Amino acid sequence: MDTSFDTFFRHLYPSARLVALRLTGSVRAAEAVAIEAFTDALVKWRRVRDLPHRDAWVMRRAVDDALERARHETPSVRSEDEEPEVRRALVAALGELPRRQRDVVLLHHLARLPLPEVAAAIGISPDDARAELHQAVAGLRALLEPPGTPP
Repeated sequence: MDTSFDTFFRHLYPSARLVALRLTGSVRAAEAVAIEAFTDALVKWRRVRDLPHRDAWVMRRAVDDALERARHETPSVRSEDEEPEVRRALVAALGELPRRQRDVVLLHHLARLPLPEVAAAIGISPDDARAELHQAVAGLRALLEPPGTPP
């Protein structure tokens, strides 16, 4: 495993920025979120560099910060890649999920981390991660689909 922070940063920064952009809808906020997550990783690098799931550690940090920023955004902020209403509805629905379900769905679907890595990052088994993912997707569908929509 390469333990160079520079290599780690160059490899993962684009993904962290993209995840933050999807959640915040703002390039400036996404860059701030990604930089903050990597700053935290650099400060704790002696511990983080040897984690088997260090990508997930940074992505989880970025997701948490991006969600917090997205919850507090002003409605006038225009999204660069999605309709602001859709993004706000998704952020609100994600906020309704239990923390573990939210982490699993965001790290797996949005950050595109493999389920075994997601499971290790949040301290559960891969089977539990699959079950949490299934429940999270069902919960999001229930929250986001109009009533009467067929499954």
